[in-house]
Amino acid sequence: MIRPSEIVTTRFSNSSTSSKAEKIKPALYFIQKNFGEKISLSSLAAECGMSPNYFCKLFRDITGQTPVEYITTYRLEMAS
Repeated sequence: MIRPSEIVTTRFSNSSTSSKAEKIKPALYFIQKNFGEKISLSSLAAECGMSPNYFCKLFRDITGQTPVEYITTYRLEMAS
């Protein structure tokens, strides 16, 4: 699971990928703060100032998971 604070510093070494990762950090923080609530794809995309389609593609490219998969995994980790 990629934590927001780790997304740029540990996983990505080239500046192009790091720059893309910065774009989804607001959504990762939003998930962290609101994981107990219903979270929609459109609200995550809005946090990042993107369309839902572009956000979903970028999120998957960076994390290796769809936003829904990431949220589910995060919720399971927080429950254990």
